[in-house]
Amino acid sequence: MSNIGHKEAVYLFGEQEIAHGFWLSEFERTVRDQQPLPGLVADGKIKAAYVVIGAQDFAQAMVLFQMPVNERGLVDSGWYLPLKRLADSAGRGPNMGDGRIRLCCHSQCAISWHQGSMWEPVTSDFMAIRKAIRDNLIGSKPLNLGADTAPVGGSISAADGLALASAMSKKHNDPEVEQLKQTLRAETLAYRSQLQQLQQEIERQKSLAEKARRQLGDDALQKELDDLRQVHNHEMQSHQQEIAQLIEALEKQKDENERLQLAMQEQDASPPADEQQIQRLEQRVDELNVLLQDAEHRSVEQFINRIDALEAVIVCFHPGAGHLTIAAESMLAYSENPTAYAANKCGVSEESYSAWLDHYDDPKCQKCRVEIPRLEAPQDFQKGIHDHCKLHRSLSS
Repeated sequence: MSNIGHKEAVYLFGEQEIAHGFWLSEFERTVRDQQPLPGLVADGKIKAAYVVIGAQDFAQAMVLFQMPVNERGLVDSGWYLPLKRLADSAGRGPNMGDGRIRLCCHSQCAISWHQGSMWEPVTSDFMAIRKAIRDNLIGSKPLNLGADTAPVGGSISAADGLALASAMSKKHNDPEVEQLKQTLRAETLAYRSQLQQLQQEIERQKSLAEKARRQLGDDALQKELDDLRQVHNHEMQSHQQEIAQLIEALEKQKDENERLQLAMQEQDASPPADEQQIQRLEQRVDELNVLLQDAEHRSVEQFINRIDALEAVIVCFHPGAGHLTIAAESMLAYSENPTAYAANKCGVSEESYSAWLDHYDDPKCQKCRVEIPRLEAPQDFQKGIHDHCKLHRSLSS
């Protein structure tokens, strides 16, 4: 989104007021040169707001973030946030005088891994930012944001902070301020409800995506195994046909031998001369039975040897174990029981892993089906405890 005609500022918060303001370029230079920031340090952090100011002196977008600082007010050297990107991708916020702003805060942050660096505002925070823009609170360098705006340096006075707190606790004399307060309260409640629904939908989509990824990995391996089984079946069918033919020839030979024996008994003749042929046929049948039993094992080894010669591997995803790289020497063990293989990688039994997987795919109490917190690591899972809500967990103990 273009910022032509806009100004970019960063405001640092004190306890109930804004302590200092910077132009964005001045703020970035201060952080880069490791100069102390004049804000209130709480738990090793400073609350700040990146604000895009429109041509009519109204806020267009805000990013409410925290910076890690030491006791001297110096920002950690490795700290970085893409403030402009967060502002461009932000959700809808309250009306600050020129339509709804774009707002990025803890409860609505488009880039999930930056959510921990955000903070959640209240109505007085928006009022403080609006006053800082109106009073031109940018360090000691006043900005020409309006023809009748008086330049102000330093920070908001204690009297202004008390006046702001008082304005939030009782009806304000300024109808515009009171209207903004009411609008912010109503929209905040609506946003929180929408955000809760969105978070639930995101968790559901994550669970479905993980199932799909797991199914995709299983389907790829299953296709390899199906192709291998077709080779096995073809070889075994050939062996079975050969055995059937030999058995049929053996039966015919036995019948012929019995006929000859009966004839010799009648004629007091010597035993048939083809006894050795029968023994050879029986020996061949035994050999083919051994070949039939080893056929599948040999074809699996040939497949694995071909994979090994190509230096190829199979990569499969299993929850709790992540993406597993299956080398050639481990493919046979994996194909026989993928669940047991993943459980072994997680350091748990197959039974425990399967129980955790049921809980991971559907984190609900096994008794009353109420939603319960999902346990991410199978090593920490205990059946009968982590798959029950607090009520049924206490009843079963």
